[in-house]
Amino acid sequence: MKTIEIKLYKFDELPLNIQQKVIQRYSEINLHDDWHYSVYDDAKNVGIKITGFDIDRGSYCDISAIYDWENIADRIIFEHGQGADTYKLAEHFLNERDEIIDNAKRDERPWVLLENKPRIAETERNIKELQNKIKANKKTIQQLKRRHTVKR
Repeated sequence: MKTIEIKLYKFDELPLNIQQKVIQRYSEINLHDDWHYSVYDDAKNVGIKITGFDIDRGSYCDISAIYDWENIADRIIFEHGQGADTYKLAEHFLNERDEIIDNAKRDERPWVLLENKPRIAETERNIKELQNKIKANKKTIQQLKRRHTVKR
């Protein structure tokens, strides 16, 4: 085991030039109490309303959806960079959702199928159409991001 000794000084025990450096280095800490407005704005921009949070004791964030979660995930992917945790979570959510839809068991009771066959066929067409739109949107978003990245 290694022992490390640290000498601690009170501020007024420091030489004046060091006091000035400390003041310069830490002068911005806790001065801006409006830092969270950009977080609220970003959340609202992608379709999330922050209803409460605590970053000190409880470390939580209460939210509600302004739009449906798929729309929010698409907006996050469009707005946030690929390196952002929110981007990765949104992408994971959409991939899991697609997998669930693709692998969903169909009701195999023949009488239900006969009664609802027209509605089921229409719903399946709508699902496929939405899936194709989502895939097209993802490709468009990726292309836009590549163009945007190249321009920088």
